[in-house]
This record gives sequence, structure tokens and C-alpha cells, in this order.
Amino acid sequence: MGKLSLFIAEKKILIIVLSLIVILVLVYFVVFSKTRDYGQTYSIEEVYENGDISYEDLKSLAYYQNDGINNNKDILDNNYQPHEIGPLGLFHKYQLKATLSNKFIEYYQIDIKYYGTYNGYIAYTYTLPNLSAPQVVVDINIGNLNFVASNPSKLIRLYKI
Repeated sequence: MGKLSLFIAEKKILIIVLSLIVILVLVYFVVFSKTRDYGQTYSIEEVYENGDISYEDLKSLAYYQNDGINNNKDILDNNYQPHEIGPLGLFHKYQLKATLSNKFIEYYQIDIKYYGTYNGYIAYTYTLPNLSAPQVVVDINIGNLNFVASNPSKLIRLYKI
């Protein structure tokens, strides 16, 4: 009977040790991990005010939002060169579409316009097919730069990758 009770005691100790390891890993991810922000969409203003994008990034986003230096001719001149857009990877495109699917049932039909990646954020706008959105002009000012859009979905948003 001694070997059996020793075996049971060893099993209990192993279960306790494994349980502690699992608890420590969970505590680490909940308390110390920054992945909680990933997969979220934010306004340009939120991200800029948090310091996650620079003023140069903000100028590029204003340039793309307004199709050039329009609405910001006092800050941007004709020689201004915005941040290069580059390609949006297939993985990030589907990751973004999946996130938007939580808001819209027809996510697979969403047309996403990509404006570059800025310090771990994808800049994008979207349109939904067969949706008649009211034409409500959105005009906001961030860091003395104007951002104008014909409706809220045309205003650039930032997705944390």
C-alpha cells in the first residue's frame, strides 16, 4: 500500500504544480500583455492623443483623407511627400475584415481602402455594398490639421495590428 499512496501523493503534487503554472501564465497575459489592444479600431484623434502616431504620421493621414493638401494648405505645401502606403498583406486584410464582421454581417463584401501602416496601426476606410448612407459631412481638426469626409465611414480609422 506504501507505493500506491506515494504514487497518489506524487500525482497530487504534479497537479498542484501544473495548476500554479497555468495560473501564473494567465496572470501574465491578463496583467502584463499588451495584446488586449490588438484587433481594435480607433479614431485618428484617439491614437494621436495617446502618442502612438507622430505628427508626421498625422500629416500623411490628413493628406490621404483630403486627397492632397486640400483643407490644409497653411501647413502642407505642394512639395509635401506623405508616408508611402505600400501593400497591405493578405493576412492583415482578412484580419481587418474579420474584425469589421463583428459590426457588419456582410463583411466579406466590405470594400476596404488602405492608407498605409503607421506604428502598428492600419489606416483604412470602408464602404458597404447596397447601403445608402446619408451624406453627412464630417469635418474634424486634429493637431491643427483638418480631416474632411463625405460620411463617417469615409473618415480614416486605425486598426491595431
